[in-house]
Amino acid sequence: MAFGVPYHQPPDLSDPTHGGASAGFGSGLETPKSVAGARFGTYRAGVLSEDAREQFADDGYVRLAEFVPATEVAAMAAAVWQALGEKFNVEIADPSTWPSADRRTVNRELKGHIAFGGLADGEMAWVLDGLLGPGAWEPPRRWGGAMEVVFPGSSEAWTVPSKPWHLDWNYEVAPEPLVGVKVIILLDDISDHGRATLVISRSHHVVRGFVGGLSPEERADHRKTQRAFLRHHPWLAALTRESKANDRLGFMRETVDIAGSTVKVVALSGRAGDAYLVHPWVIHCPSPNTDLRPRLAYAENIQRRGTHTVSDVS
Repeated sequence: MAFGVPYHQPPDLSDPTHGGASAGFGSGLETPKSVAGARFGTYRAGVLSEDAREQFADDGYVRLAEFVPATEVAAMAAAVWQALGEKFNVEIADPSTWPSADRRTVNRELKGHIAFGGLADGEMAWVLDGLLGPGAWEPPRRWGGAMEVVFPGSSEAWTVPSKPWHLDWNYEVAPEPLVGVKVIILLDDISDHGRATLVISRSHHVVRGFVGGLSPEERADHRKTQRAFLRHHPWLAALTRESKANDRLGFMRETVDIAGSTVKVVALSGRAGDAYLVHPWVIHCPSPNTDLRPRLAYAENIQRRGTHTVSDVS
């Protein structure tokens, strides 16, 4: 089990040194590569470093280690726990109040919260300017409004799920210019088994090739296109087909070539303060939380202005 110790002593969210287990978290699986955070030169004047840009372009995601300062992460996490307490009577220091293996949303309660205000015009905004262009992306109406907490408690062994693998964006968008980016900010340490978001690395290349052979009418049918894509290669079909749990970890340990792209399943795990940027055409999926602590991560889909291409179909 990740982290190695029970979660009966919760972290002090006011302590800026709060960190946790090292990346990798004892799973034996590959930890996503990362580039140094803002304080270590990931970008300058709104431009991501070359290594970050290359990983985003090649793998479809990039991990920015220690991107959000510890004090800001602590404030965000404290706001989440306060909202959980007020809405659901959930207390960080009392696991008996946690809903076992269940999720709770506090979107409305956190939308526009001051703790998330620094994302509006700070370092994240500069990075998005660098990826999409200054003024070219649509800011969320109020940062903080996409918060879901998933509590531990599953009695089943962790494995790679068979569903719901999906895209958030429509398949009919043009591949260029970049139509948007998914932003994920870890508000606590998240292990591979702590409901980390799973992605199929380099799947954006495969999606691009697949939809390139479809008519505009076919691409406009999101459900049909998604179903066809997930069945068009034996590896994808096996991934999305239910099978024995001990057979499914191979999707993370072994790579396979699909249309010239070497793909595998990767868990977007990491430490509190890490941020991920994920390409809109990367296939991804939530995973079970069999860890000992709740999963706290904030996610937003940032769109290029005028596109309105985020799908409501999963």
